[in-house]
Amino acid sequence: MRVLLLSAYAAHSHRHWCSALQSMLPDWDWQLLEMPPRHFSWRMRGNPLHFGVTEAELLRGDYDLVCATSMVDLATLRGLVPALAQKPAVLYFHENQFAYPQSGAGHSLLEAQMVSLYSALAADQLLFNSRYNRDSFVAGVDALLGRLPDFVPEGLAAALRDKAEVLPVPLAAAPEPVRPAFWPHRDGRAPGDTLRIVWAARMEHDKGG
Repeated sequence: MRVLLLSAYAAHSHRHWCSALQSMLPDWDWQLLEMPPRHFSWRMRGNPLHFGVTEAELLRGDYDLVCATSMVDLATLRGLVPALAQKPAVLYFHENQFAYPQSGAGHSLLEAQMVSLYSALAADQLLFNSRYNRDSFVAGVDALLGRLPDFVPEGLAAALRDKAEVLPVPLAAAPEPVRPAFWPHRDGRAPGDTLRIVWAARMEHDKGG
């Protein structure tokens, strides 16, 4: 199995996913192309120019499958490199632009949402890292299409959901947690406490670049 793996915004979590995917399927022949995680808006719109022109020879290779992260403008890329349109394509969503929190700076995510929508329509299979991302993406697409003035085909959101599945990102075994000595319970909780899981990630709305 020869696979073309495309990552247009290779942030740490995306690189982890790419490396984990390759390590889990070591018998497959992987060709990875990625771009550094900066200038988000330009990455979303400009990645098919780089991939489709600079890496055109590699993209025209004899692949059995194309696997791309959701930052890849798959629809434009398949148009620029017609050979890719003949290959089955999977689009993987680590996040989705319809659920990303809006900042107060007035920066709109509409363009990124449209890229995601067209890419999802161009893909043969959609994979999401969680049910939340799948469901919020489909709901976001449905809401966006409902705001457009005319010539909007019916059933697009439902069609996307029909080809969407959930495939969580693989994680290495977690180390033994450090428990405060003053908490009496073995699991680290005080009596009556609710266990909370915190995702200590980026929340600074930095996608205006």
